Amino acid sequence: MEQTLDYEKTLMAHLSDSRLDKTALKKYSKIIATLRKYDVIIDRIWKYGIPYPDGVVVRGRLGVKDLAKLKDVFKIPEIYGIEIFPLGIPFPDLLDVRFKLGEQFQK
Repeated sequence: MEQTLDYEKTLMAHLSDSRLDKTALKKYSKIIATLRKYDVIIDRIWKYGIPYPDGVVVRGRLGVKDLAKLKDVFKIPEIYGIEIFPLGIPFPDLLDVRFKLGEQFQK
């Protein structure tokens, strides 16, 4: 539990921006920490949107065998986009996954 809190604090420091609402920032960092519980290996996180950050993109990797674990991710309302691309030819063993987090489409 304490590792999760430390991870969320580190994420908040990484994503902090004067133009990004603190409640949204906290929500995003909590969602990203939740993704780690689904065995998603986080590679990169960045803000998107000009001039105001509209949201966050999280890129990571997931084992093909762990894909079924993501079914609960679709219940998180702040995740409005997921892109999945297989890695490894001819038999993929990993998936490149990108999650788009934001609230602009929820209204």
